[in-house]
Amino acid sequence: MSDSETIIAVLKTLLRERYCIDAALESSSRLESLGIDSLHILDLLLDVEAELGIELGGLALPPHATLGQLADAIAGVHDRST
Repeated sequence: MSDSETIIAVLKTLLRERYCIDAALESSSRLESLGIDSLHILDLLLDVEAELGIELGGLALPPHATLGQLADAIAGVHDRST
């Protein structure tokens, strides 16, 4: 399983647990269409940091990011830190 796939799995679990999102979560799912705003993303990133034991300072996301883009950005930060 690639880093992005692992991170997507973690994100899906966190989104379901923290925000009770029952919608089908795909890598192409737009965060805003799931009701996830910028404050939710910050909370989610803190959870990801704790879950994966990484620091995500300086993470940049494109506007209207998808779950896959978020996972790729996290994987990119993780790759740079290892």
